[in-house]
Amino acid sequence: MHKIGRIAIAGVPNCGKTTLFNSLTGAKQTVGNWPGVTVEKVEGSFSLRGSKVELVDLPGTYNLSPDTEDQKVAERVIREGEYDLILNVVDASNLSRNLYLTMDLKERTSQIIILLNMLDVAKSEGIDIDVNKLSEELGVPVIPVIAVCPKSVQKAVKRVEIAAAKLPKHDSHASRAEVMDTVKKYAHIDKIYNLIAKEKKDKKDSITNRIDNIVMNRFAAIPIFLLSMFVTFWFAIGVGSVFIDFFDIMGGLLFIEVPTAMLNTVHAPEWLIVMIAGGLGTGCQTVATFIPVVFFMFLALAILENLGYMSRVGVVADRFMRKIGLPGSAFIPMIVGFGCTVPAIMAARTLTTTRDRYMTIFMAPFMSCGARLPVYALFCSALFGAYSGLAVFMIYITGLFMAILTGFFLKNTLFKGASSHFVMDLPLYHKPQVGAVLLSAWLRLKNFIGKAGVIVVLAVFCLSLVNSVGIEDGKMTFGNEDSQSSILAHAGKAITPIFEPMGIQRDNWPASVALFTGLFAKEAIVGTINSLYASVDMTDLAEATTEQAPAKLDVAGSITKAFTSVGEGMVGVVSSFDLLGIGIINEDQKTISEETGASTDVYKHIAANFTVFSAFAYLLFVLMYFPCLAVIGVAKQEMGGFYTMIMATYCTMLAWSVATLFYQIAEGHNILYILLACLILASVYGLLHLIGKKERINKVTTPPPPPMRKRCCGQ
Repeated sequence: MHKIGRIAIAGVPNCGKTTLFNSLTGAKQTVGNWPGVTVEKVEGSFSLRGSKVELVDLPGTYNLSPDTEDQKVAERVIREGEYDLILNVVDASNLSRNLYLTMDLKERTSQIIILLNMLDVAKSEGIDIDVNKLSEELGVPVIPVIAVCPKSVQKAVKRVEIAAAKLPKHDSHASRAEVMDTVKKYAHIDKIYNLIAKEKKDKKDSITNRIDNIVMNRFAAIPIFLLSMFVTFWFAIGVGSVFIDFFDIMGGLLFIEVPTAMLNTVHAPEWLIVMIAGGLGTGCQTVATFIPVVFFMFLALAILENLGYMSRVGVVADRFMRKIGLPGSAFIPMIVGFGCTVPAIMAARTLTTTRDRYMTIFMAPFMSCGARLPVYALFCSALFGAYSGLAVFMIYITGLFMAILTGFFLKNTLFKGASSHFVMDLPLYHKPQVGAVLLSAWLRLKNFIGKAGVIVVLAVFCLSLVNSVGIEDGKMTFGNEDSQSSILAHAGKAITPIFEPMGIQRDNWPASVALFTGLFAKEAIVGTINSLYASVDMTDLAEATTEQAPAKLDVAGSITKAFTSVGEGMVGVVSSFDLLGIGIINEDQKTISEETGASTDVYKHIAANFTVFSAFAYLLFVLMYFPCLAVIGVAKQEMGGFYTMIMATYCTMLAWSVATLFYQIAEGHNILYILLACLILASVYGLLHLIGKKERINKVTTPPPPPMRKRCCGQ
C-alpha cells in the first residue's frame, strides 16, 4: 500500500473506536446516513504528512453477519472495499470478546491493522498481554494505543503508516476452505487468548466489580439510578439556565437589534424589517436561548457514558421495561427525551429489532423535553401560585405514565410480539476525559442545531410573516400585527372551537394559534402567546420597532448586561438544587418573564382567559399533542411516512381526549364531551389493533453476541 486515502474504523461497542475517531478528527466531522438505511454515518478527516485522510466510524458490531442494519452497513463497506485500510480497534481488557469481529474482518480483507486499546486498563485488571505474540498469532500488525491520550494516538498513527506500507498491495480474501464456522472461531480465539494473555490468579476484585456490587444491587440500583437522573437534570437545566440570559441578550443584539438599526438607517420598507429582523432574527434568537440547556444535557449524558454508567442504566431498567414489552436498553432513549425528543429518537437506533425501535419512538414524545418547560413555567406562575412546582411535577409524571400506557397499547395492538433478548457489555468504569466529553457534547449540539435549529428559525419566520400579513380590500398589506386583521388571527379564530371541550373559549384564539406554532417548535408557544396577547395593547409593529431605532441601539450596554447575567445566574444556581429546573416558577412573575422571554403583561391575559383547570388541561395537551416538525422529520427518517403519520395522529387524539376528560370531569361537567373523548380513545385502540393485523412489523433480531470471559450483564 503506497498511499492511504480512506480509512474505516471498526470495532465492537464500547471498545473506544469513537473516542479514537474523535481524537483524530476533532470537530471536523459530518453526520448523515448510509445510503438506503437509517444507520448514522459519521465521517471526518485528519492530516497525515500534509495529505488529507478521510476517516469513517463504522457502526459498532460484534460480527459481520448481515442480521441488523448496523451489521449490514459494516459488512457491505468491507465487502465492497470502499476504504484503503481498516483499523480494527480492540479492547485489551476484554480481548476474547473483541476478537470474533477481528476474525470476521480477516476473512474479508487483508488490509487490516489492529489498534489494541486500553492496555493500561487491562494491566489494572491483572491481565498482561504479549502484543508481539498476538500479532504473530493473528497474522496482522497489532499496535498498542490509549485512545483517550492524544500523544498516544499520534504515535500510533505514525506506526500505522509504517505498518500499512508493509501490507499486501492488493486486497485478498480468505478462501471458502479457510473460512471458519462459529464454533471453530470460538475455539481459535480461546487458543490465541491462552497463548498471549496471562491473568494473575491472586488478583483482587476489580474496582468495577466493587462499584457494580453497589450500583447494580437489587435494592440500591433503582434509588441510585433516580439520584443520578436527578443530578443529571439539575446539572443540565440548572447550570444551563445560567447562560440562557446571556444567549438571549446576545442573540437579540446580533439578530434583531443590529439588523433593525441597519435597515432603518437605509430606510428599508417595513415588510423587509418584519421578515429579516422580526422573522429570521427572532428565530435565530429563539434557537440561541435553548443552546445552553441542550448543551449541558448532552454534556451530562456524555459524562455518564464516558464514566461507564449509561450501560448500567439499561440493565437496571430491564426489570420493569419487560412488562411493557421492551428491553432495558429502550429506557436510555426515553431518558434522553427529557432533554430533547430528536436525539431520543436517534438513540433508538441502538435497539436491535424494528419492533423495539418503533415502540420506543412512539413513546419518546411523551417525555417532557426541555422546550416545553418554559410553557409550563409561564402558565403555572400565572395561575397556580405556591402550587406551581407540584403542577409541573404532575405534568412530568403524567407524561411518563402516558408513555408507559402507550407501551401497553402498542404491545397489544400495533406491535404485537415479544421483546428482543437484552444482551449488553458492561464496560469498565473510567475516569471521564475532559476533552473527549466536551467534544462529544459539542458534536451532538452541532448536529442538533443543524437538524432542529433550522426548523425553528423557519417556523418563527413563517409565524412572523403570517402574523404581519393581512388582507384589506382585496389587497395584501404588511404591519398587521393587530390581532384582528392578520392571517394568523383569522386562522386561530377558525380552529378555536375544536379546543372548546378542553376549556379554550372562542375569544381565547391566541391559545389556539400558539398550539399551531407549537407544531414547528414547542418553545415557540411562549413567544406566540406573548406576542399575540401583548398585541391587544399595541397598535402596530411600528411602535415596537421604534424602540429598536438606531438612536437607542446600545451595543456596549447589551454586551455588559449579557455578561452580568452569567454572574447573577451562577449565584442563583449555587443557592438552589432544583429538580428539573422548575424552581423558576416559584419566583415572582417579573423573574419568570425574564427567564422565559415573555412580558409581565402576559400573565394578566393568561389569568383572564384561563381557569386553573382549563390551564392544566391546556398544558396536558401541550405535553402530548403532535410532536414538533424536527421530531416528525427524524421519525420519518427512522420509521417512514406511514408509521410517523400514525404516531402523530395517535399523540394528537390522545392529547385531545385526555385534556378534554380532565377539564370536563374537573370543571366542565358536559357528559357529551366526556363520552366523545372515551369514544375517541376506544376508536384509537381499535384502529391500532386493525392496523397491527395488516401491517405486521418484521421482527429482525440481532443474534446474541459471542460469549465473553467476564463482565456480562447476565453474570
